[in-house]
Amino acid sequence: EVFDFGMIRSLLSSPDFNFVFDALHAVTGAYAEPIFVEALGGKMDSLKNCVPKEDFGGGHPDPNLTYAKELVGLMFGGDGKYDFGAASDGDGDRNMILGKDFFITPSDSVAMIAANAQECIPYFKGGLKGVARSMPTSGALDLVAAKLGVPF
Repeated sequence: EVFDFGMIRSLLSSPDFNFVFDALHAVTGAYAEPIFVEALGGKMDSLKNCVPKEDFGGGHPDPNLTYAKELVGLMFGGDGKYDFGAASDGDGDRNMILGKDFFITPSDSVAMIAANAQECIPYFKGGLKGVARSMPTSGALDLVAAKLGVPF
């Protein structure tokens, strides 16, 4: 099993943890309620812009500090209600992660996952076999791979 879904469910359903997910009116919005609310016990009001729209609701489906303004405002300019935030791009293959005092851009998210996979993802307790880079992936993944000694 790759993830500990029971642990994730406990976190998302906890009254002491608040997360927000912004689908930017893209395709991942169709999956947000079934996954985050129905399967993992999250709160419905944690989901923003989850109705997919042909024109992305007039916005741009790029999960960054410029185009995910609503999410950024909730995380950094609001009342501090949210502990964790995330947004995904138009087709769901890139994301931006935000916490109380940080954000991880889509180009660095794979590097962050790789750097923490062995400690945080049960499936990878034995280490990573390798990592793969794509056009939007930053050079951070190269540095992580070199430090971990995994091929890419």
